Amino acid sequence: METTDNVAEIDFVLRIENSKEILSCDLDKINYSIDFTSKDQSKLREFFLAVLNKERNGKFHFKYVKDSSLSNSMIEKVASEYVTALNNEIDSIYIQIVDEIEKESALKKAETIK
Repeated sequence: METTDNVAEIDFVLRIENSKEILSCDLDKINYSIDFTSKDQSKLREFFLAVLNKERNGKFHFKYVKDSSLSNSMIEKVASEYVTALNNEIDSIYIQIVDEIEKESALKKAETIK
């Protein structure tokens, strides 16, 4: 995991696994894989819960990384856009989390002043 401008970067790697294009990353020592061609996307819920938990501990972004063995430009574009959209959503969630923490802190401070 790299850090740039105080934002941790986590590689999100597009690779081939069992003849399928998989987008995968490691969050807190657990590997999450997204198979764009599968109808079963139940693992996405686990992934998004892990993202939310990670986000509560500090700001981070995913960095799109393409495996050099890939040659499908369409899936590469989809994967790159997916990571960009995910980072935008993470930024939005992070702002909401910080706002909620600040509101809670202000309420607690106001209660202690009374």
